[in-house]
Amino acid sequence: MNYITVAEFARELKCSNLTIYRAINQGLIKDYKKQKMGIRKTKIIINPTELNRFKKA
Repeated sequence: MNYITVAEFARELKCSNLTIYRAINQGLIKDYKKQKMGIRKTKIIINPTELNRFKKA
């Protein structure tokens, strides 16, 4: 399963990246992983099946 980035997820739903990060913090998006990018940076990647849950709403 190919995970997608927060930016791609936001583009699909036509909202900002910040909104997606808020949704993750509130526990609305459950199926995500943190991917290491170098020493300090981490990138959050989300399972695309989560998109279907939000497109219906």
